Amino acid sequence: MEAVGKKRTITFDPTDRNDGKNTCNLPSIVELPKVVDEKGEGLPNTFLQTNVIKPYIDRLDRVREDKEAFEKVMEAIKENLALCADVESLNDFVSRVPHFPHAGSSKVVTARLTTQRAKELGCTFNNDLKVYEKLTA
Repeated sequence: MEAVGKKRTITFDPTDRNDGKNTCNLPSIVELPKVVDEKGEGLPNTFLQTNVIKPYIDRLDRVREDKEAFEKVMEAIKENLALCADVESLNDFVSRVPHFPHAGSSKVVTARLTTQRAKELGCTFNNDLKVYEKLTA
């Protein structure tokens, strides 16, 4: 917390004057509200609930939702990939990959799993034709 004149601010970011981590992605600098009026009477102080706790809970909810979406799409992708039994079904799967409701890093994980499945099926990717082909001996 820092005061410049009558303006009080707080930061959760690390600075050269303090330690911080800001895992809730709060704004870099938040101005603290006045908690007393001109007469010295106390004002309602909901700063922590409104500016720290609620954004943190909202962020946790978004992280949970993102994780659930990722897990759901990956389950569908793994099921579809397991059904690939030959080069034709593998190429059909690859053509459908962009139509999955991807979340987070699901595209990257899908690419890795597809490459792994292609190796299991004895296939290699033809960069010129942009399709998988059966390896020739």
